Amino acid sequence: RGDPRRRHRFVRVRNPAGQRRGAWRGPWSEGSSEMASLSDAELDRYGFAYDDDSDSWMSLADLFENFSELIVCRVHNLSVLSMRNTWHETVFRGSWTEWLSGGCLEKGGRPLTNPQYMLDVTNPNLELDISLSQRFEATPHDLVSMGLLLVKVESNREYRAHRLDFCQVVHHTACSSAQRITLGLHLEPGRYILLPCTEIASQEAFFTLRIYSRGASCNARELVADQPLASLCFAFTAYPEVGTRVLVLSARGLPRLVLGANPYCQVFFEGGGSKARTRALANTSDPEWNEPLVFYRRTDQRVISFEIRSERAVVDAFLAHGQIDQDEWFKGGDGVQELQLYGHRQVSGAGSPMRPNKTERVRLAAKLFVQIFSTNDLLYI
Repeated sequence: RGDPRRRHRFVRVRNPAGQRRGAWRGPWSEGSSEMASLSDAELDRYGFAYDDDSDSWMSLADLFENFSELIVCRVHNLSVLSMRNTWHETVFRGSWTEWLSGGCLEKGGRPLTNPQYMLDVTNPNLELDISLSQRFEATPHDLVSMGLLLVKVESNREYRAHRLDFCQVVHHTACSSAQRITLGLHLEPGRYILLPCTEIASQEAFFTLRIYSRGASCNARELVADQPLASLCFAFTAYPEVGTRVLVLSARGLPRLVLGANPYCQVFFEGGGSKARTRALANTSDPEWNEPLVFYRRTDQRVISFEIRSERAVVDAFLAHGQIDQDEWFKGGDGVQELQLYGHRQVSGAGSPMRPNKTERVRLAAKLFVQIFSTNDLLYI
């Protein structure tokens, strides 16, 4: 192009520092003799433009001569008209501060002291692309060494995590002083927390976190509160004083159903409060959930109930029920607790409205295995 006796191949290069440092000044750069030799019509026809002062044009030969490394960038399709090929983007602009910069996993820091962002994955094998970038300062030496940590947490967690041993580490990147680091991975259904980390604790810097999910949103949001906040609803009920983590491990010998059982376990404290459940497992009477749940409760809520049901299209079928009192699980400590399960049996009445049929509890040859941890410090769960 430009010279009728010679063909050129060009690459458009963007310099994040703009023209202030490191801009290309060689052939075909802005203001060069090669560019000056082209008419306005030729510039328009060939697509040469310098609307942005960070853009430069280089010949392919000059690119190979001046650069030793290339990074391939992925441009995500954010159009809502593409259906399954659409990517959902969520952008967070945050900062590491002296009290919100706990270091990284590799250096033995306290990574949960960093900013936390929650992700909800509902689609199997959801594809995610994550980008963490920091503000480009005057020199590369001003960039902090940073990385990403992804952990899986309780499926009903709503507040910041505080204990790494209660989290399942899914992935962590090596820390780097690069201006941007990226991470691509596939996740199974569950709730996750993503943590941008600095290599050294107490470092301060600004960052931008971009999360792209393919086909479905992961409902990304920042976690700010460490525990339940005071609100008007606590004017009528006592404020939660105890944090309890229930790890639902497995069940053995559940009743079999004609069409097969898809059991899940619903957990709640007697006396009110929230309920939470595990995922349903297909066609088994010996489910292995290994799923943790977290609760914030009053001190007078001492009994945990476990209700196992089979997931169905219309109405879920009851399978078994069990309970454990606080005194019982305290005796067992933090070890595995074995709970006896009970079912329901119809007891015939007289067939009249005054004496309808009733149900009675029946002991089953089935057991439920759980681990329970409780603390009065809501910042320790």
